[in-house]
Amino acid sequence: MRAKMADAQWTPTAHYAFHVDTKPPQPTNVVPRNGARWGGSTLRIAFDEDGSGINLKSVVMKIGTHVFQWGHKALRFDASRNELALNLQSVGVTLRDGELVRCKLLPLSDRAGNVSKPLEWHWRMSYRLDKQPPCAPIIKWSGPQPLGGGGFETPEQCWESYGQDVVIKRVQYQPASGQYCLMMQCIKDGGAFGAYIHRQPFDARQYPIIAFDYRISKHLRADFVLSHSGNLRSIHFADNDNPFIPLGSVTDVQRDERWHHAEIPLLKWVSNSALNPPMRINWLTIQDMGWRGNAEGETAYFDNFVLVPLTSSARGLEFRWMATDVSGISASAYRIDHHPNTNPSTKRKIQATHVRIAKPISGDFYLHVKVRDGAGNWSAPSHFRFLADGQPPRLQLIKPKLNARGAPSEVVMKLTDDFIGVDVAQMRIRIGKRLFDITSQAVVYDRERGELRWRHLCTSTAPAWADGMRIEGVVENVRDYAGNAVRKPLQFAFIVDYQYDDEPPEVIVESPTHAVLLWQDFERNIPWRSTGGVKIVKDGSTSAGGQCSVRITNAQDGGNMNVIVCDEPFDARMYPILRFDYRIPPGVRLDFVV
Repeated sequence: MRAKMADAQWTPTAHYAFHVDTKPPQPTNVVPRNGARWGGSTLRIAFDEDGSGINLKSVVMKIGTHVFQWGHKALRFDASRNELALNLQSVGVTLRDGELVRCKLLPLSDRAGNVSKPLEWHWRMSYRLDKQPPCAPIIKWSGPQPLGGGGFETPEQCWESYGQDVVIKRVQYQPASGQYCLMMQCIKDGGAFGAYIHRQPFDARQYPIIAFDYRISKHLRADFVLSHSGNLRSIHFADNDNPFIPLGSVTDVQRDERWHHAEIPLLKWVSNSALNPPMRINWLTIQDMGWRGNAEGETAYFDNFVLVPLTSSARGLEFRWMATDVSGISASAYRIDHHPNTNPSTKRKIQATHVRIAKPISGDFYLHVKVRDGAGNWSAPSHFRFLADGQPPRLQLIKPKLNARGAPSEVVMKLTDDFIGVDVAQMRIRIGKRLFDITSQAVVYDRERGELRWRHLCTSTAPAWADGMRIEGVVENVRDYAGNAVRKPLQFAFIVDYQYDDEPPEVIVESPTHAVLLWQDFERNIPWRSTGGVKIVKDGSTSAGGQCSVRITNAQDGGNMNVIVCDEPFDARMYPILRFDYRIPPGVRLDFVV
């Protein structure tokens, strides 16, 4: 179009492109075809639509009494093929063998507003033609449910981004197992690269282990970071300048772009982080902290990422699983063992989709389950890892013997747990009307030796005992981390008789004007903490004074031999001298770092 102006001159030609669409979408093919016998699970409708395109919001399908509108997870549209698909298996539609299935696609429109006629057809379900196995079952149990994303097989398992310079998505590129894994990709040089693994608070006692598969390059820079007791703590993985105090380090990290497995003893590291640490973790992330060192395109892959749950099995365990198939679920096969990839035998099968383990069990287990559909097809197995503890801790009086005569400075008890460990935060020692917990200087628990001590003279306020006095005490609320309690509180008693006193006095010096920041003789506990690459134990075989010393041992060749002596700020002007005794063999390389 052009216009003639008043001066008789013509304007340049203006061009306006437009498309006229008068033809509604036309179905050209359906699977299964009308009147067929069929054993599949995904219905497909192909369209002839080369105009404005189908308005997907207008899609409504009826399968028998079931109605599916666009947005339902069972509906998919392939724009490259103009094909609408409905997966009956994913929504739990079950059909009998030989059942007549009536299908109807309600009138739908294209983007130009042209409306098609309804499409109706029918077919019969045939178990003989059903060769598709059910989906692998989803397993639930009576304990806390696993966290972390699992195998990333569903969109709900994907992590959230922590930072604006990262792409996080499920991909089908060479997963460690299953069909999907998780990809994290940096999209900017030195960008904010991170992901929320779990954004809600959880208790480390319920999730003692973090297990995962990873595939990374030598250039990746990222550590795990968690919010714990109001502070940020790190778990060293692949970063080199994380500023936060580490709980520990992932051992033997392989950076060769192949799949590897790693495990983090979260409960152990949290328990070792302080004398009586909180167990609440506010959130868990993986991110590049300090100097941002990831280049654009740097990619990390994760699979089978699980915060492994723990529960008590003292009253038994219950497991339920769910799977869907058009022909229904007719049988299940399961096995419980200690191996991650067992395929349970179908020789022993059950009709139910649940099982109860009545006998208490303790250990690190896997439940393996697969199901059979009505046509006889077996699914792939699902593997569910769980930790169970079926026995309470054992508590036994060592010395003095019950009702013995003497003047002991301490009461010694044996306190052990066969599997998950003793939760000393819950424990109380009652002496008359006084209560002592693990934060008291009078209570010492040596986890390595399994010894609990109540030391009467550990504080300057300890009252003197009169000769002939009967001292009675009780140890209460002794539990393991799974919640199993000692069935009966331990009682101890002795009669003060100074003629049997063979222990020298214990001198305790305190100064209000010259306070000591640290005084660690390692006689009652070990306040030092490992960052994951070193073993720290109390050694009773050698000392510079007293009965014990602390021994640190590197856990692996070239390992991270780091020990945190003090992680609280202090003024060096108030504490100008560090004094210590040491015994170091040749070849050991250690420095102090502040």
